[in-house]
Amino acid sequence: MIENSVKKLVIEKLNKEFGNDITNLSKCKDLCKKLAEEKEKIEREIIKASADLTSPETINEFNDTSVTVDEITKQFSELCKVVKEKDSCNCESLIGQQENIIRIQELEQGLSYLRCVRTIQDHSTNIEMFLASRSESEAVTEFRLLSQMCGRLHTSSCHHLITFLSDTVHHWHNLLKDMFSEQLDEVLKSAGWPIVSSNILITPPLDIMAKFQIIVKHLLNIQLPPELSPSPTVTSSLLSNFPPISLPINLLIRPLRKRFIYHFCGNKETNKPEKTEWYMTQVVNWIRDHESFVMSWVQPVYNQTQRTKMSAKVELMQGLVQLVVDKLHGDMPVLMTNDVWFSHMVDETLGFDKQLRECYCYPETLPSAITVLTQAHVFVKWIHMERKYARDKMDHILSSENAWNEVTGHEELRITEAAEAFLTLLQTMTDRYSILPQPGHRLQFVELQLELVDELRVRLLQLLHSERQDPLDSQLPAILNTAAYIIEVLHEWGASPQFLMLQHYKSQLESAGKTLSSLESATLKQGTLFDNTLSLLQHLVQELVDVLCEAVMMEVKARSRPYRKDVWFAMNYETTLTPSACPMFQVLVSKLHSLQSLLASCLFTLAWQSVATQLCTFLLEELVLQNRFNEGGAKQLEQDLNRSLIPLFHQYTQKPEAYFLPLKEACALLNVRPPPPEWSKGKYDKPPMEIHHLTRELVREVIQRRADVIPDLI
Repeated sequence: MIENSVKKLVIEKLNKEFGNDITNLSKCKDLCKKLAEEKEKIEREIIKASADLTSPETINEFNDTSVTVDEITKQFSELCKVVKEKDSCNCESLIGQQENIIRIQELEQGLSYLRCVRTIQDHSTNIEMFLASRSESEAVTEFRLLSQMCGRLHTSSCHHLITFLSDTVHHWHNLLKDMFSEQLDEVLKSAGWPIVSSNILITPPLDIMAKFQIIVKHLLNIQLPPELSPSPTVTSSLLSNFPPISLPINLLIRPLRKRFIYHFCGNKETNKPEKTEWYMTQVVNWIRDHESFVMSWVQPVYNQTQRTKMSAKVELMQGLVQLVVDKLHGDMPVLMTNDVWFSHMVDETLGFDKQLRECYCYPETLPSAITVLTQAHVFVKWIHMERKYARDKMDHILSSENAWNEVTGHEELRITEAAEAFLTLLQTMTDRYSILPQPGHRLQFVELQLELVDELRVRLLQLLHSERQDPLDSQLPAILNTAAYIIEVLHEWGASPQFLMLQHYKSQLESAGKTLSSLESATLKQGTLFDNTLSLLQHLVQELVDVLCEAVMMEVKARSRPYRKDVWFAMNYETTLTPSACPMFQVLVSKLHSLQSLLASCLFTLAWQSVATQLCTFLLEELVLQNRFNEGGAKQLEQDLNRSLIPLFHQYTQKPEAYFLPLKEACALLNVRPPPPEWSKGKYDKPPMEIHHLTRELVREVIQRRADVIPDLI
């Protein structure tokens, strides 16, 4: 009946407007304009009424508006039908009237917005009704429907509708939040929250905690979506990096926040910028004391509401860490004016962050107090302080009376106290910067470490200027051990995943803008971060090893003169060592023993190998090639070599003869039976035995040393 009456009313209105002339539809514009004005009037009334959603006057206005909306909707529907019917009857007369149809469609869209307003009013009425009847769960359900509607319409082109809907959602959200917050405060008092002493064991009644969990669930359900959540007021830009915290945890942290501000941000004696450990320790204690509560009573509610990605413990830690970040950031201008305070603050902040991550599993993906230290001006100050204190520490290490004493328990490595202290300095620095989230910051610390290593190398060279007169009886071996041990440790560090990742990051920075071929070449030559520094240190080690070996050879050469000047051309063969060789062999054994007792095992290996090689060359050039040998002298030299000299090195290697092969081949040539005349006249290309380590010229010279060979025939 109602639909027929509305249809009849619309037809009568159209007949009155158009009469019998159905081709004259220009009056549609006026009609559409009139209806549009009515629509805008209704919208203004709705926006005005949204200022006080709960007043009786507003409810009445909404009811009246809703009736008007329904009537206009029906009239529009009938109008559109009639226009379409007329259009079908006389299409040619309506060709120029397309804009009228478009206008009608726009008005239809406007009416759909008005229907949304009616729906919003219905949800608001239901919320008020459920709250009046203490049906809180139903009220929360209605609010969720309202907020979901807001999420669907947030891209709508009707700004009035979006504003009205957003204001409505915020109104009910604030009302529900305040109501549940009051209830939560009452329950928390009964449950003993917050815990003010670790000695208090909370055993809340089950009925209290059941009510607590219901409130937490309601608070989670009225959580506003991100697009509706107001931007939090932050005192530091660093706090904007933290993700939002859920409403229940925010309310749980509220009493702790008040205590933090009271003790550490006011006029209390506990508010001292230089005492950063006071408030950091307090925050750690709060996390420790309240961890069990939130995991036992809050986390199950999160799991039940399908918020599996949310961790009540992590959110609690995050909220408390934000207090530390805000406090630390505010105190930084004061802390940077005093180097002692600043250094202490850095140590405490790093320790605080490390404790959270290692003891309480604070996620690495979340910002922490470290973000305060990595601000540009603070980080520059930090690097400067690290360099200053590291250099002061190096001065103390190298000037110590015990700097070159060996650390007990490391006989093979011969680690000096200076080496151990310096590497401890570097390792401590690594432990501090390794927790920095940005590789660029860590890489700057590595460059500082490389700078310190090179500075140590320069200082060692300066110390060596006064230690070269008597190398074996000086600090040179200890300095050599120090450099060698640092090389070994840096090799291990460079191959560790931590430094390999930094090397990869550095290579990516350096390869930016390079061609593909140069990138491939750079990848093959990537190496480690310490390669350049290790190359310089290894050069220093090799130089010092050469100095020690030269000192040993000088002694050996000095004592070898009687042996070299013996009568080898008229010597009788004896089964014992040649007497004139005893002084040389004695000093050789003594010096090798001294080197073994002074140097690390790896360094001593380099030293004795170098001494053996040099001794072989020396005896070949200064003994064999400078004397003539009869049969007895040749056999005596071969016996000295095989039974005395080579066995002397057998304690260092299983194949010591490998270092005396040229000298062994020379002795073999001296002891071979006289060569046939054909060979001496040059008719054969090679001697009557295999020679691999002497050149043809040396072979001829050695054979010339035989007393039974005429030099002119060779």
